[in-house]
Amino acid sequence: MTFINNIFWRNTKKECKAIIGLLLLFTTNTLLAKDYSPNVLLITVDDLNAWVGALNKNPLAKTPNIDKLAAKGISFTNAHTAAPVCAASRASLMSGVFPHKSGFYTNGNHKANAHNVIDKVPHLAQLFRESGYTTIGAGKIYHRWVTDGNEQLDAATYDQFLPLETVFPTQDMLANGEGYKGYKFYPFPDGGTRLKRELNVTKGTSLSAGPVQRTKMRDGEMPDEVIANWAVDRLNQYSKNAKQARKPFFMTLGFLRPHVPFAAPKEYFDMFPLDKIDLPKTDNMKDIPLYGKAMTMGIIPGGDHGAVLSLGDTFWKELIQGYLASIAFVDAQVGLVLDAIENNGLSNNTLIILTSDHGQNLGEKSNWRKMSLWEESTRVPFIVSSGSIKSKGEQVNAAVSLLDVYPTLVSYLKLPQQSHLDGHDLTPLLNNPNMSWDKPSLIAWRYKNFAVRSNRYRYIQYRDGTEELYDHVNDPLEQINLAGKIEANNVITKLKQYIPSNVALPHDKDIWQGDVLDKFISDWQKNGQPTWLNPADKFIRN
Repeated sequence: MTFINNIFWRNTKKECKAIIGLLLLFTTNTLLAKDYSPNVLLITVDDLNAWVGALNKNPLAKTPNIDKLAAKGISFTNAHTAAPVCAASRASLMSGVFPHKSGFYTNGNHKANAHNVIDKVPHLAQLFRESGYTTIGAGKIYHRWVTDGNEQLDAATYDQFLPLETVFPTQDMLANGEGYKGYKFYPFPDGGTRLKRELNVTKGTSLSAGPVQRTKMRDGEMPDEVIANWAVDRLNQYSKNAKQARKPFFMTLGFLRPHVPFAAPKEYFDMFPLDKIDLPKTDNMKDIPLYGKAMTMGIIPGGDHGAVLSLGDTFWKELIQGYLASIAFVDAQVGLVLDAIENNGLSNNTLIILTSDHGQNLGEKSNWRKMSLWEESTRVPFIVSSGSIKSKGEQVNAAVSLLDVYPTLVSYLKLPQQSHLDGHDLTPLLNNPNMSWDKPSLIAWRYKNFAVRSNRYRYIQYRDGTEELYDHVNDPLEQINLAGKIEANNVITKLKQYIPSNVALPHDKDIWQGDVLDKFISDWQKNGQPTWLNPADKFIRN
């Protein structure tokens, strides 16, 4: 009050009005900034590679809702995971810490959850909660639910989270899955899997595809439908609250498809007739180093690709059909959430990020999982949409990383700065998608195996020093390994500088004694490689 009195005593009436007007404007803008802090919706679609319409990787893919989001935002067309496997990728995305620093490289040792491995930094949901946001989540954010089932950490991270019990499979569903322990990925296709029925395979049977009847689902719904409907309900409730009574939200949704098994309601399979599906072009493996070949073995005894080939081209096409159907199905669930954002008038004030944790191979380079350092395993959709983004529908073709999500959110939303972040702030690209950007992405799979993806090249260095190099301008399918050719030396020298020299041991190891890749190679040296690997002259198993 004294301050106001001083204004009137020391200034004319006209000057007083001007000063008070400025004070009111300042106060109003301050309140608006508080009341209208952007909401954040982070959507991860499990195992989704570049098969979305906006990226034009597979012309059969049907993703109208993801494409609609891309048209409203900016698409990063050369985006890559930090690790081509669920747990390690998600831990790095949510913490901002690269695997070679944390030692979190794989899905191994679930007794140590992401927060225990990377425990000295705030993970994204924690940072948002500490910054005054309501934190809401559903589905697969880390490898399991939330923080791998640590209830104390869950309570400290999210204000609301969809319980796992709502999608847990029934006993009948478990029986149809033939012992598969990835409980959140049920149901399996009707009738189980051909690998079990025809080859009596008992490990890796999640590599299967087929429609699911509603009667074979829990309460007639797929888990992703439960997640989407729950999220829509939360958005509707949020919108009904008075603006002055609500905080901005940070919502993370982890959809489960198209992760194996490739199962969805029948109508999504009907969208992709088998006779319209082409098999991917696969190169021979003669110029692939041993560690690269070992990564293709997968989970099924004798190798995933060997099992697929033994069931013929029809099974291969069935798997691709199932993957496409699963993508179309999950796109529909994403659409429900995006529609709820729009219908509740939240579009202009919600920053939406849609991405995946890593890619997925469908037989390219004889690989049927992710878990490799090639393009199909590491490339992901990455879309950023916001009412404040001016360059809507633009594409950024420069290489970026999922590690860039954390620092970009910190910068874009002006959250407290974090000194530990390994990624780059992409805000300059959001403001100017056409600017020059040359910051290659680093990718790790298992201990001391790295890929560097630049705007043009992919360089791979395995832990025994062997290499691969692909030129994506002239060889987008990575068919020709240029490593060892004189003309490639300069490129390799440039990209090799991004390979770290100080590398943490796997988080559950005190000393390095090898892993499953070394076991495969040791077996090959004794008994020869499987013939389906199409190797060079040595180590061939007839």
